[in-house]
Formats: sequence, structure tokens, C-alpha cells
Amino acid sequence: MATLVRSDGTESEVHPKHGKHFVLDELQTFVGGYIEAVTLDRERTMLVNEEGKFIPKLEPNSKATALLAAAGGIPGDVVVGDVLIIGSDEWA
Repeated sequence: MATLVRSDGTESEVHPKHGKHFVLDELQTFVGGYIEAVTLDRERTMLVNEEGKFIPKLEPNSKATALLAAAGGIPGDVVVGDVLIIGSDEWA
């Protein structure tokens, strides 16, 4: 199960359109651009918009920022825009 964490604080469960694994264009749609994978732990990866910090209209995502901090991210770093939390078995 993948979770879309929106910058407005809402979350929703999302599933691959075809089969068991997400494909690249699906992942890019969720984050609104090119993806960057950030490992949270052995089982979960956070996919963020690779260029998100350069897009002025994207809002900070406090839930995603807290997840990153808890996973040992760079102190003071902020995640912006919508992110997808995905299991290691959901993408190839």
C-alpha cells in the first residue's frame, strides 16, 4: 500500500493502475514532476519532486518533513509538495 501525503496535510491510499508495481509516469504524476527517491527505512521510500524546492507555488509539506526528520534526514531540511510513501515491493 502506498500513501500519498499532500502538502495540505491530507493522506490517501493509492494503488498501481496496472498490476502490482507502479510505473514511472504514475509516480511522476503523484509528485508533479521528476521523482527523487529518499529512503526512510528498509521497507519504505519517500518519492518527492526532484525540483520541488525550485517551484515557488509548492507549499511545505509538514508531515513529509517530519517523516524525513524521524528517518535521520538533514537537520532543518524541508520537504515541499505532495509526496508518495511507497513500499520497496511496489516499484521496480
